[in-house]
Amino acid sequence: GAETLALGESKVTVIADDVMIGSPKNLINPALLEEFAEIFCKALIPTKASLEIMNYIWGKIIYNSALNSLGAIFEVSYGELAEETVTQELMNKIVKEIFDLLQARKIAIFWPDAQNYLRNFYDNLIPPTYAHHSSMLQDIQSGRRTEIEALNGAVVKLAHEAGVEVPVNEVIVAMVKAKECFSLHS
Repeated sequence: GAETLALGESKVTVIADDVMIGSPKNLINPALLEEFAEIFCKALIPTKASLEIMNYIWGKIIYNSALNSLGAIFEVSYGELAEETVTQELMNKIVKEIFDLLQARKIAIFWPDAQNYLRNFYDNLIPPTYAHHSSMLQDIQSGRRTEIEALNGAVVKLAHEAGVEVPVNEVIVAMVKAKECFSLHS
């Protein structure tokens, strides 16, 4: 995670895990991926190559969909979201809806269900990013559009295509878009 301090100036706020690189359909030679990972590591960016990159991408979508949007709406850090029962319940519902979508589309990922993911989420994923503020919040504070369409918005689109109801994600998308509108006009 990083925060923009000024034009052309960012601060890395957390390195929670290695950067993962891969090819969604494994079309890139694994040796080349390893070579790229090694280059990034030499540049002090911890990186690993994976033949299971879609598992990591879905994990990142779930994580960011639960945290970025709510962090932007409530203007708090990831850890603060995890401390409050009401925001925990919202995050749990966001995650559950995404797992309903994955099940409907027959997409298997590292976690067999929402409960296993949520246990890992609260125990392992949030603690190292406790003080981080979402990029969506930073975008709103800077009067920029957010990535809501690529996260919760994409979940809503894919869910509609699969006939899965995702009402919490739908409301979250609407709230972030409304917040964007107000920040763009101020």
